[in-house]
Amino acid sequence: MLAGMDDKKYAWLKPYIERLVIMLKSNDIQQWLQVFLIDPVLQYIMNRFFAYFIIALVTFGAILLFVILTFIVLVLRTKQGPSSATSLCVNCGK
Repeated sequence: MLAGMDDKKYAWLKPYIERLVIMLKSNDIQQWLQVFLIDPVLQYIMNRFFAYFIIALVTFGAILLFVILTFIVLVLRTKQGPSSATSLCVNCGK
């Protein structure tokens, strides 16, 4: 029956659970739950979450762009020669 429950103590509950399971297997009930419960809740969550998703996406894009630009600048400076590469060092004494 139910895991971890005493069969004698909860024997009165078994018929109700069985009727609930049979009811939930009905396509009409599943459709009703989908239309009037699940879809509105998901729609509400998505409406609230959408702005934060856009902000996170823009922030991620900006960070990715800065990382790529920094990598390009470092690669170009090291290809120019060792003298330009040492100019990146602020405390080199030059």
